[in-house]
Amino acid sequence: AANARVGGLLTEEELRDVAGQLGSDCAFFFSSGTALCSGRGERIAELEPLAPRQLLVFKPEQGLSTPAVYRALRLTGLSDADPEQLVDKFQRGVEQQEDYVNDLESPAFSLLPVLQELKQRLRSRLTAVMSGSGSAVVAVVVDREDLEFGRSVAEEFGVRVW
Repeated sequence: AANARVGGLLTEEELRDVAGQLGSDCAFFFSSGTALCSGRGERIAELEPLAPRQLLVFKPEQGLSTPAVYRALRLTGLSDADPEQLVDKFQRGVEQQEDYVNDLESPAFSLLPVLQELKQRLRSRLTAVMSGSGSAVVAVVVDREDLEFGRSVAEEFGVRVW
Protein backbone atom coordinates (compact mmCIF):
# COMPACT_ATOMS: atom_id res chain seq x y z
CA ALA A 1 0.00 0.00 0.00
CA ALA A 2 2.81 2.41 0.86
CA ASN A 3 4.51 1.62 -2.44
CA ALA A 4 1.31 2.40 -4.33
CA ARG A 5 0.92 5.70 -2.47
CA VAL A 6 4.31 6.86 -3.74
CA GLY A 7 3.63 5.89 -7.32
CA GLY A 8 4.85 2.28 -7.34
CA LEU A 9 8.55 3.07 -7.03
CA LEU A 10 9.43 -0.59 -6.41
CA THR A 11 8.58 -3.62 -8.53
CA GLU A 12 6.99 -6.62 -6.83
CA GLU A 13 10.34 -8.42 -6.92
CA GLU A 14 12.04 -5.45 -5.24
CA LEU A 15 9.29 -5.40 -2.62
CA ARG A 16 9.90 -9.12 -1.97
CA ASP A 17 13.62 -8.40 -1.55
CA VAL A 18 12.85 -5.66 0.98
CA ALA A 19 10.42 -7.99 2.77
CA GLY A 20 13.15 -10.66 2.94
CA GLN A 21 15.39 -8.16 4.71
CA LEU A 22 12.67 -7.58 7.31
CA GLY A 23 12.26 -11.29 7.99
CA SER A 24 13.00 -14.51 6.15
CA ASP A 25 9.40 -15.44 5.54
CA CYS A 26 7.91 -11.95 5.08
CA ALA A 27 8.00 -12.32 1.29
CA PHE A 28 5.24 -14.93 1.66
CA PHE A 29 2.79 -12.10 2.25
CA PHE A 30 3.23 -11.10 -1.40
CA SER A 31 1.92 -14.50 -2.49
CA SER A 32 -1.69 -15.27 -3.33
CA GLY A 33 -1.97 -17.19 -0.05
CA THR A 34 -1.15 -20.78 -0.99
CA ALA A 35 2.52 -21.32 -1.71
CA LEU A 36 5.43 -23.69 -1.24
CA CYS A 37 8.22 -21.75 0.43
CA SER A 38 11.83 -22.88 0.47
CA GLY A 39 15.23 -21.57 1.45
CA ARG A 40 14.73 -19.34 4.47
CA GLY A 41 11.16 -18.80 3.29
CA GLU A 42 12.14 -16.24 0.67
CA ARG A 43 11.73 -18.56 -2.35
CA ILE A 44 8.05 -18.85 -3.15
CA ALA A 45 6.25 -21.11 -5.61
CA GLU A 46 2.59 -20.13 -5.99
CA LEU A 47 0.12 -23.04 -5.70
CA GLU A 48 -3.56 -23.56 -6.37
CA PRO A 49 -5.62 -22.84 -3.25
CA LEU A 50 -6.25 -25.83 -0.99
CA ALA A 51 -9.73 -26.93 0.01
CA PRO A 52 -10.92 -24.96 3.03
CA ARG A 53 -10.15 -26.42 6.45
CA GLN A 54 -11.33 -25.31 9.85
CA LEU A 55 -8.38 -24.66 12.14
CA LEU A 56 -7.79 -23.77 15.75
CA VAL A 57 -4.61 -21.93 16.74
CA PHE A 58 -3.28 -22.55 20.25
CA LYS A 59 -0.80 -20.03 21.66
CA PRO A 60 0.95 -20.41 25.01
CA GLU A 61 1.85 -17.19 26.80
CA GLN A 62 5.56 -17.96 26.45
CA GLY A 63 7.19 -17.13 23.15
CA LEU A 64 10.22 -18.40 21.28
CA SER A 65 13.02 -16.54 19.57
CA THR A 66 13.23 -17.62 15.93
CA PRO A 67 17.05 -17.29 15.93
CA ALA A 68 17.21 -19.48 19.06
CA VAL A 69 15.06 -22.16 17.40
CA TYR A 70 17.29 -22.17 14.32
CA ARG A 71 20.42 -22.36 16.50
CA ALA A 72 18.95 -25.45 18.17
CA LEU A 73 18.11 -27.09 14.81
CA ARG A 74 20.16 -30.20 14.03
CA LEU A 75 20.37 -31.02 10.32
CA THR A 76 20.54 -34.74 11.12
CA GLY A 77 16.97 -34.57 12.43
CA LEU A 78 15.29 -33.19 9.32
CA SER A 79 12.35 -34.92 7.69
CA ASP A 80 13.07 -36.88 4.53
CA ALA A 81 9.54 -36.24 3.20
CA ASP A 82 9.45 -34.91 -0.36
CA PRO A 83 7.78 -31.47 -0.22
CA GLU A 84 6.25 -31.87 -3.69
CA GLN A 85 4.71 -35.22 -2.75
CA LEU A 86 3.29 -33.64 0.41
CA VAL A 87 1.85 -30.74 -1.60
CA ASP A 88 0.24 -33.25 -3.97
CA LYS A 89 -1.43 -35.05 -1.04
CA PHE A 90 -2.75 -31.77 0.39
CA GLN A 91 -4.02 -30.64 -3.00
CA ARG A 92 -5.87 -33.94 -3.46
CA GLY A 93 -7.22 -33.78 0.12
CA VAL A 94 -5.72 -37.14 1.11
CA GLU A 95 -3.17 -35.94 3.66
CA GLN A 96 -2.69 -37.81 6.93
CA GLN A 97 -1.34 -36.68 10.31
CA GLU A 98 2.21 -37.70 9.36
CA ASP A 99 2.07 -35.42 6.31
CA TYR A 100 1.95 -32.32 8.52
CA VAL A 101 5.71 -31.78 8.74
CA ASN A 102 7.62 -29.00 10.50
CA ASP A 103 11.37 -29.54 10.93
CA LEU A 104 11.47 -26.77 13.53
CA GLU A 105 9.31 -28.71 16.00
CA SER A 106 12.17 -30.66 17.56
CA PRO A 107 14.34 -27.63 18.38
CA ALA A 108 11.31 -25.59 19.47
CA PHE A 109 10.11 -28.41 21.73
CA SER A 110 13.57 -28.62 23.31
CA LEU A 111 13.34 -24.91 24.16
CA LEU A 112 9.67 -24.87 25.21
CA PRO A 113 8.57 -28.40 26.19
CA VAL A 114 4.96 -27.35 26.85
CA LEU A 115 4.56 -26.99 23.07
CA GLN A 116 5.30 -30.68 22.60
CA GLU A 117 2.94 -31.60 25.43
CA LEU A 118 0.22 -29.42 23.91
CA LYS A 119 0.69 -30.95 20.44
CA GLN A 120 0.67 -34.50 21.83
CA ARG A 121 -2.52 -33.83 23.79
CA LEU A 122 -4.22 -32.36 20.70
CA ARG A 123 -3.08 -35.31 18.57
CA SER A 124 -4.96 -37.70 20.85
CA ARG A 125 -8.00 -36.61 18.79
CA LEU A 126 -7.01 -34.00 16.17
CA THR A 127 -4.43 -33.49 13.45
CA ALA A 128 -1.97 -30.95 14.87
CA VAL A 129 1.36 -29.35 13.93
CA MET A 130 3.46 -26.50 15.28
CA SER A 131 3.27 -23.33 13.22
CA GLY A 132 6.51 -21.85 11.86
CA SER A 133 9.27 -21.62 14.43
CA GLY A 134 6.73 -21.62 17.27
CA SER A 135 5.20 -20.89 19.57
CA ALA A 136 1.75 -21.76 18.27
CA VAL A 137 0.19 -25.13 17.47
CA VAL A 138 -2.47 -25.44 14.77
CA ALA A 139 -5.11 -28.18 14.83
CA VAL A 140 -7.61 -29.24 12.17
CA VAL A 141 -11.20 -29.48 13.40
CA VAL A 142 -13.87 -31.38 11.51
CA ASP A 143 -16.95 -31.11 13.72
CA ARG A 144 -18.40 -29.55 16.85
CA GLU A 145 -16.95 -32.30 19.06
CA ASP A 146 -13.47 -31.48 17.74
CA LEU A 147 -14.07 -27.82 18.51
CA GLU A 148 -15.18 -28.59 22.07
CA PHE A 149 -12.19 -30.89 22.55
CA GLY A 150 -9.87 -28.11 21.35
CA ARG A 151 -11.44 -25.64 23.76
CA SER A 152 -11.05 -28.09 26.65
CA VAL A 153 -7.37 -28.63 25.80
CA ALA A 154 -6.83 -24.86 25.70
CA GLU A 155 -8.38 -24.58 29.15
CA GLU A 156 -6.37 -27.56 30.45
CA PHE A 157 -3.08 -25.97 29.27
CA GLY A 158 -4.04 -22.39 30.06
CA VAL A 159 -3.36 -21.25 26.50
CA ARG A 160 -5.22 -18.86 24.20
CA VAL A 161 -7.11 -20.36 21.29
CA TRP A 162 -8.57 -18.83 18.15
